[in-house]
Amino acid sequence: MLKFEPPELLTKICKAAQKFEESCTLHYDWYPFHEEGFDPADYHEDEIINSNSIIEVCSFRHSDVCFELSVAEFLEWADILESGQLINRSEFRSSEYTIVYIVPSSEQAHSYVYGDISNRPDMSQKVTIEDTTYEVQLISHATPFSLLLEEEGGCEDYCPSLSDNDLFVKVDHPSNTSPQLISDIIDSYLFELSASFFLDFTRTRYPEAFYGWEDLDFTPIVDDKGKIRIRTPNISNGLPELYRIYLRGVTASDVEHQIINLVKAIEYVSATVIRLTSHDAIRQRLLSPKALAPDAKFLDDLIMLVEDQRIYRKDSEALRLTINTCCDTTQLAPHAPPALKTLSSLSEASDAKTKKTALDDLSKCLSSTRNQLVHAKANYTLTGNECPSDELSILAGCVNLAATQVIRWFAGLPIESRVF
Repeated sequence: MLKFEPPELLTKICKAAQKFEESCTLHYDWYPFHEEGFDPADYHEDEIINSNSIIEVCSFRHSDVCFELSVAEFLEWADILESGQLINRSEFRSSEYTIVYIVPSSEQAHSYVYGDISNRPDMSQKVTIEDTTYEVQLISHATPFSLLLEEEGGCEDYCPSLSDNDLFVKVDHPSNTSPQLISDIIDSYLFELSASFFLDFTRTRYPEAFYGWEDLDFTPIVDDKGKIRIRTPNISNGLPELYRIYLRGVTASDVEHQIINLVKAIEYVSATVIRLTSHDAIRQRLLSPKALAPDAKFLDDLIMLVEDQRIYRKDSEALRLTINTCCDTTQLAPHAPPALKTLSSLSEASDAKTKKTALDDLSKCLSSTRNQLVHAKANYTLTGNECPSDELSILAGCVNLAATQVIRWFAGLPIESRVF
């Protein structure tokens, strides 16, 4: 005899099964309980079905795409499938959570995706915004995303709707959360993964082909509870757009586009650096004793001081000031291309003048290289500060780190001090 506890569980399972019919086949140890006219009392064995009993869900098109759900999970998925939607084959959105498909864009991220799944650390983070808490994490198990892919179609033999190497960002959120806020949280989380661990991921449509990238070891810092150490995502004013520019850079497949977008991320912060620098210079002058009884010379000098700040309207000078203000040469030195001789040879013992020269050289190189990359050869005159073409990939890694430092500096400012 087949017994359901509680008795109404039979009806709930049958109704839920109808929602799965267009996307998959279902297998039960207690088959054929859902067939018309089946009497549970005629079942050949005594068995109790409850919320912990297992239902196997399998793809129509791929016999190897199967996963097990408890009855409780099965019923939950049925409700989510009814209210959720697949958007552009890249995002599943329901009233309870959003799942976004991502693929690796760096060797470290590739190693993470294709490494030992059982050794992946807990990378979940909770973000509190205006008294509402959201949880964001990486997941790789079966989700309603796969079932809706099956229903939508387009999953060919060589590209099933579920793979062991699939990776998603999941955000748990209230039902009234705006899609833009969810997107901002995801961008912030992806930034932290990239900036902290060089785990660069790209949002994309499913499926995405992967080509022979080499495996690399991934050794994050993990606490005694098995939770990875990562900074809390920050989406306060001015940062979401900055994250988007940065992520366009680190996820670009072409090294030239990486450099262009990462320099753009640094320049995004330049307006803030220039304003703070100008305000500090003017504030110091106004705090001098002569400001108590200003004469014509004092006022002329003050006007000249303000005029001197106009130099930072030039892109190259704004970039130089930003890099000198926000960047740490000690961290940048190991990643500098050989063409930047001063920076690449720096050590902790180097004096302040040498470090400033190294940062000046880096800003000149970035300004000239960026201008060279965005202009046609016929419209560009070399300055001599451009990075050699065979060192561009090294420079991209260096400017990636510089952009990370600039973003950290910007994020550490009070919101009222930021220009965006």
